[in-house]
Amino acid sequence: MSFSKKPSCPLMNQRIQTPGVSADWPDNIYFTFQFYRFPPVTSQQLKLLSSDKLQQKGVDPRPCILASVNRDGTVNSGSPGLQVQFRVDDGFLKPGEKRWFLRYLALHTMQIDIWDSDSLLLIGSTAIELKHMLRQGKPAVQAHHEVEVLTTDYVVEDALLKSAGVAQRSAASPMEVRTVLRGRLHIRTGNIGKTRTSG
Repeated sequence: MSFSKKPSCPLMNQRIQTPGVSADWPDNIYFTFQFYRFPPVTSQQLKLLSSDKLQQKGVDPRPCILASVNRDGTVNSGSPGLQVQFRVDDGFLKPGEKRWFLRYLALHTMQIDIWDSDSLLLIGSTAIELKHMLRQGKPAVQAHHEVEVLTTDYVVEDALLKSAGVAQRSAASPMEVRTVLRGRLHIRTGNIGKTRTSG
């Protein structure tokens, strides 16, 4: 089985303008996630590249292509995007584990955290349903996901403070919890069955 986060068209992200930060933020990102009982994954650093034409036209939100970054900090000119594969076969699965793995795919969503590579701060999180990776007798399946990258923001309710006549914030100031859209991520997942060779 292959789990791939690399679409045939490049993996793409859309920046959503966030108040108080540069329009180019974030510049470099990486992902963390865990699939089944494999070790947790921390991806390589990826640079968000956007088209100059789209910037001049003021297209918002601006789509970006993710390109891998070499160790010396230069952008890899090869195929854009990120590809991660997991091999799940009889050598990996314990006896009787196959049905538990299929149940895992059918019922679970996988959370993906997106981090700013420069500040190491969390940008946001998203999740994809794994049920689309069930082959159901087909030799291979793939699914395209366009998912929102969300974060939680805590805001002091200034309007409540002013209406109550409170001049200074205290430790007990009312807070409002908001979900903030940071961007969108395009992910392609796939499951390729093992080809049996007769010998």
